[in-house]
Amino acid sequence: MRVTVKDENPTVVEAKMWHHAIQDHIDMLKAMTEEQLIGWISDTHKKIGLKS
Repeated sequence: MRVTVKDENPTVVEAKMWHHAIQDHIDMLKAMTEEQLIGWISDTHKKIGLKS
């Protein structure tokens, strides 16, 4: 399943992405290492235009 999140404000996009991840993929998040989470957050910030 692919989820598309759109908004003019990148902070809102990130909040919606976190909401989806926590609601639908909590087990995946719990299984990730700290390094994996940091990498995912960094990549996401680059894609949506936020600075890490």
